[in-house]
Amino acid sequence: MSTYQKIYIFAENYFINSLNELKEYFKSEFIKIDIKEKKNFDFGPNPLFIIQESFLNNSNDDFFEKFKNNILLIRNYKDKKKKINFNYLLQVPAKVDNYKKDIDEIKSRLKFQINSFVKTGKYILDKNEKRLKFEKKSISLTEKEVQLIEILAYSKAPVSKEQIQKRVWVYSEQADTHTVETHIYRLRKKINEIFSDQNFIKNKKNGYEI
Repeated sequence: MSTYQKIYIFAENYFINSLNELKEYFKSEFIKIDIKEKKNFDFGPNPLFIIQESFLNNSNDDFFEKFKNNILLIRNYKDKKKKINFNYLLQVPAKVDNYKKDIDEIKSRLKFQINSFVKTGKYILDKNEKRLKFEKKSISLTEKEVQLIEILAYSKAPVSKEQIQKRVWVYSEQADTHTVETHIYRLRKKINEIFSDQNFIKNKKNGYEI
C-alpha cells in the first residue's frame, strides 16, 4: 500500500499524468479534482494543492484564498507580470527538480503546522501561540498549561497528580501535588470564563482527563 502523501491537483490531464509518471521521485500521489466538486470533497487536515493558474482564474469563490498557503501555483512564463496572492509560485516551463523543491518545502511547513496543533474535543491547542481556541474565541496559556493540556489530550486514561507533577515540573523541588491542583484550578477557571465550559478537565477516580 502506498504511503505517499496525497497532493490534490487542479490542472489539465496531460500535466497530472506527467506528475504521476514521476511519483516515485516526488514521493507523492497526485489526485485530480474536478473544480466543480472541490467544496464537496474531504481533503482532510492541511491539504497540499498544485493548481494551474487557468483553473484559478475560472473560480470565483474564496476556496483557494482559504488554502493559499498550501498551494503551489503553476504559471506560464508569459503571465509573469500578473500579481498573485500565493506564497509558492512556479513559472513554467521549469525543471523537475524545481517542482520537487517547492513541493518538499510546502510539505515541511505543513508537517510543522500539524505538530504545532493538538485537537482535543472541540478545541484546538496551538502550541506555538500558546492559545486554546474554539471558533473565534481563544485564551492565552502559560507554558505549563500547554504541557498539561497536551499530556491530558494524548492520554487514553486518567492521569494522576503525581504523573502530571513528574512530567510537567520534572524534578523541581518547588512542585508538589498541590501545585498541580492549583494550576488545574486556574486553568479551569480561565476556560470557564471564556468558553463557559466547566467540564473541560474532568476529575476521575485515578486522576484527571479531558
